[in-house]
Amino acid sequence: MQVRDFVAIGRKVAGGRFADVWGKVHSDSTRRALDVWDEIHRPPAHWLSIPAVQRRWGRMVTGDGSLRFVDHVADTYLAGQTGLRALSIGCGSAAGELEWAATGRFERIDAFDLAPEPVEEARRQAEVLGLAGVLHVSVSDIADFAMPPDSYDVVLVEHALHHMAPMDTVLERIRRTLRPGGIFCLDEYVGPTRFQWTPRQLEAADALLKTIPERLRTAPDGVRRSVVRPSLARMVLTDPSEAIRSAEIVPGVRDRFEVVEERGYGGTLLHLVLADISQHFLDDADHESMQVLNALIAVEDALLHAGEIDHDFATMIARRTR
Repeated sequence: MQVRDFVAIGRKVAGGRFADVWGKVHSDSTRRALDVWDEIHRPPAHWLSIPAVQRRWGRMVTGDGSLRFVDHVADTYLAGQTGLRALSIGCGSAAGELEWAATGRFERIDAFDLAPEPVEEARRQAEVLGLAGVLHVSVSDIADFAMPPDSYDVVLVEHALHHMAPMDTVLERIRRTLRPGGIFCLDEYVGPTRFQWTPRQLEAADALLKTIPERLRTAPDGVRRSVVRPSLARMVLTDPSEAIRSAEIVPGVRDRFEVVEERGYGGTLLHLVLADISQHFLDDADHESMQVLNALIAVEDALLHAGEIDHDFATMIARRTR
């Protein structure tokens, strides 16, 4: 571990969270992952929670900032089809799965997640929306969930695949459970494994952070002053599943499926720069914050276009052909 990792842990202890730290050290990897993900209501501190970023995401992925990815896929790749069966892996509270269920394309969507609390919330929402007959949610790990061969027309994964390993085994199970011609639809972090950022990425992100006014850099534990690469020890201690094999996702999908659509949407800098401070950029009417955000986006776009950095997030639509 590096000095900054001990500093981060020290802040938690000083803030009365010694039990949290001690519990992580002495818990198994599954328990530590659950501690991170078994929550429903979190503050909007993630870059993808920002409305302006979501519109940019829409433009980069569907060509239309107002078009949902769900509708893009349903209208482009599932047009005219009904009675489909889908599997969603790592569904959380199933906000996306409820959108898929509402398209009318599916007879049944099986979904599972390791964390019980979000699963209960998903079930409640399915009942409220009248979709409980379509969406069936259970608590399970991917290693234990039955995925019979040739069983599903569509497999959905949204920001969950990068928590799974070994990637070869996971992708092969997905391929086998799809029917021939079936669609694998994913929206994922596909950047460096264990968040081991590249030197150019770190350099650019750190420089960008320092351009942001201090009032917009205030995080829950103080003002953010630098972007650093987390140590592997800290990654494992915090959440051992985080980005465990993320760099293997894109090549693994390309090897096993026919990729019919692949759209990168950046995040290479914004994910790092806006971590824990995204709450300052939620209001489109805040002129200063929007001006800063647009400048950050412009730099990321320019470096992506120049090939100096790669996309750390991507959507892929892939078909089983064998």
